[in-house]
Amino acid sequence: MAGAWAGTRLVAVLGIAGETRFLLLAGTMVVAGAAMLRDVIRDHPPVPQDRHPAALLLTGVAVGALTVVGVGGGFLMVPALVLLGGLPMRLAVGSSLVIISMSTALAFALQRHDAAVDWTLGLPFLALTITGMLVSSAIVHRIPTRPLKGAFALTLLIVGALLALPALR
Repeated sequence: MAGAWAGTRLVAVLGIAGETRFLLLAGTMVVAGAAMLRDVIRDHPPVPQDRHPAALLLTGVAVGALTVVGVGGGFLMVPALVLLGGLPMRLAVGSSLVIISMSTALAFALQRHDAAVDWTLGLPFLALTITGMLVSSAIVHRIPTRPLKGAFALTLLIVGALLALPALR
């Protein structure tokens, strides 16, 4: 949440908006997806569990700072928890849901005056998101870790590329 606050303030000070935010989002998604895919292809063993708490704290702040690019840093939270935090994929998915909810809520509150919210679209989207979170958390234990990690990595790469295309034209 500290990262979400810092990132929101930094974007306001630097005047970063619109297409630049989408390019930052797209680039970060592609880098995160490539790192996870590399990990899947090489079939790396999990990162040791003895990570220094300060390193994990800094990682959390950095991921939270990316909240300002549009998705609560959520697309990076799972790779950060898996690759840097050493959490198993299933635990990272569940943990990220709580973390993402907190940082996104704070970023929304901080940026609520920057744009109007269409609640007729936002509330149903929120309801579907919560439903998706509940369903996925109920079935994630049935999916083998390596394919789950690979699917997540490919999704990041594809969505990142699709987001970048319009901004690069």
